[in-house]
Order: sequence, then structure tokens, then C-alpha cells
Amino acid sequence: MQIRLNTSTFRFDATRDYLPDFKHHTIMIAKRATVKEVLLEVEKKEYLFSFDKENTMVQINGTSVLGALDVAKAVELFGRDWTIEPISTFRANDDLLINDEDFYAKHAVLESFGDDEDFDYYKTLIREYYASGTLQYNQDYMGDSMFLYADYLINKYPVKKAAILEAIDGANGIGEYEKECNMYPYHDNAQKIYALEAQLPYYLKEGFTDKDMGYYDLAENTLCSKFGAGKDEDCALETIIDNITLAKIRPEVKHPFSDFKVAFYAGDFACENIAEVKQSAKEVLEAIGAQVVDFAASTKGDGFDIVGAERSIAYKKAGAIVFDAFDSGAEILVVDSKETHYMIDKCKKEVERAVGRDIRIPVLNISQIVGLSLGMSGESLGVDAHKITVDFI
Repeated sequence: MQIRLNTSTFRFDATRDYLPDFKHHTIMIAKRATVKEVLLEVEKKEYLFSFDKENTMVQINGTSVLGALDVAKAVELFGRDWTIEPISTFRANDDLLINDEDFYAKHAVLESFGDDEDFDYYKTLIREYYASGTLQYNQDYMGDSMFLYADYLINKYPVKKAAILEAIDGANGIGEYEKECNMYPYHDNAQKIYALEAQLPYYLKEGFTDKDMGYYDLAENTLCSKFGAGKDEDCALETIIDNITLAKIRPEVKHPFSDFKVAFYAGDFACENIAEVKQSAKEVLEAIGAQVVDFAASTKGDGFDIVGAERSIAYKKAGAIVFDAFDSGAEILVVDSKETHYMIDKCKKEVERAVGRDIRIPVLNISQIVGLSLGMSGESLGVDAHKITVDFI
């Protein structure tokens, strides 16, 4: 069986181009084929098209994948419209080939703690390096790969632990790390890195107070009270899907969102099953009539974990989410994370200053938009506490 793909592929020659060009093609290919085979089809259509045929790594719709990924799974993850880019657009020099000197140069941070065998391990982390979310905002950032390498070295040479931790602390170091869903398949590297960070003397995490975000759970509590359901311990999305159920919500919809294009921020808290989370959110939003819009930044870090250590980058990350949703056509952004809502709504002015744009799109949590569709008042759902005005109520 064949699948029809609509590809938009990055073309760039650093010796003559100022900006990249994207070439569009329709490709028919077998479901059992791989991403590498898709690129070989692109090569047939594009003159002097370059990519690494031995160690194929690219981005599809902003997510780093290997060439061995099968097309059927890629379609499940990304749909049939693919934007294909190098693993680092910033370092691109010949189509999907990149200049990776920066990755190897940063090995110097921990070079003295290992040997050639250890360096061989470091080299296997190149995809983690270029998938580092913070690297997009700070080219001096050591890279997520450095902290995985530090964990590896500490396990191998525990006597060097204190010195290794000191080496990755400070400017451009581990304090700027934030979990991201930038790779598939996802590996839970965050657990290792956060464990290292927690051992440092200046482990900064700036949270919010109950006063800041006291309104956030109001909508979920109100929905549960209406339907006699219990709250899920993980998130409101699961409360709605599993405990309340869409079968009970659909007949109660009084004000469908059929006139609105709505984007859902899936976040970095569900990397292991991001496709399922996005599908569940789509079902909820479609149940209240909304037109669902996908956007590339829907799985990027929101900046919350680094706002205490690097405010400027944190606010730029939050801004990247809200403005990518807006630029993708969304009229409402829906979240299911108190941290994300804090970063975008409560830090509205800081985000606007960091990005240089005014936020013109309301941000609701998943319980609030469902509650509004059921005819509940904005006050009963906590919407009146937002800094970004929800003016369609």
C-alpha cells in the first residue's frame, strides 16, 4: 500500500544563498518505506540535492528523526504534510548537510575528564545536541548532549563527580536546560539531567505562588462538580476524556466554538505519548465544535523551568509558542499546564518585551474552553483572572 506525502524540503547552499528555499513535491511511497527512502525520492526530483545517506538525521515538522524511521509511523506522528529540514537550520551549509564543528568544539568542556573511548560516546549524542531547545536562542549553550555526557562520565569515574558538576554549572550550562519534545523516538534524558542539576549548590527553580495561579484549577473543579466526576491525578485533559467523557459533554454544548480556529499546546510533559495527547485534545476540541489547528511549537519547552536562571530565553520560549500558534492561524490557544499558562498569561508583558510583539490571542486552559461551551460563566471558570483579555465571552 502506498501513501501520498506532500513534502516541503529545505534547499540551501551556504556559498551562494542568503536564505533557504523550500521545494514542494508530492511523493507516493510505500507505507513500509523509510524516511531515508523519501529523501531518495526527493533526490530524484531535485538537482544536486544533498543529505547524509550513511547516518541520515533530519527534522520533520520541527522534530528530529532518524532516516530509518518508517513512513507509516512518521505519518502517524506528523500527518502527510512534511516540512523537511536539517537537524540544525542555523548550521546548514548544503541542503540537509550541516557544519557540526560547534558540537565537537564544545567537547572541550569535559575533554579532560575522559579518554578517546569516552569521546566516541560523546559523538553519539550529536542529535541530542542539535535538538537542544535552548541552543536555538543561545549558540553558546553547552547543549543537552553535554549533560548526558556528564552523567555518563560521573557513572564511569565517580571520583571526578564534583569537578564534572562544576564544569557544567554557570554561564551557558545546565541551568539553561529544559526538557523538550524535539526528538523521536523520545528518550527520558530529562530525568538524568534534572537529577544532576538538583545536586548543584545554586539549583534555581522559580515557581508561582497559590495567589498567582489560584484560579487555574477552578474550571476543572467546576466541570467535575457539574458531572459528578473525580479529578484525574495527572491532568484536566484526562479528567475530561476518562472521568467526565465526551459522551456526556456533547449533549450539553450550548455555545459551540464552530467559528473559532483553536490550537492546543501539548507541552513537554507528555513526550512519551505525544501523539495520543494531541489526539485526545483534538477529540475534546472537536466535541465542542472547534476547528483544530496544529502548529510546530506545540511540543516545545515553555521556558518555565529556566525562568529563574535565564529570564530572557525563558520568555522567548513562551513567546515562540503563542506566536507560532497565532501565525499558524489559531484564534485561541488552549493549554493543559498551569506552568505554561503562567508563562504566557501571567508573564504577558515580559513575553511581549522579549519577543517584540503584542499578544493578541486569548489563552484558555482545556477545562475553561469546555466550560464556556457548556454555557458556564467566565467568572465561575476563572477566566476573569487572566491578564490576556478573553473578549469573545
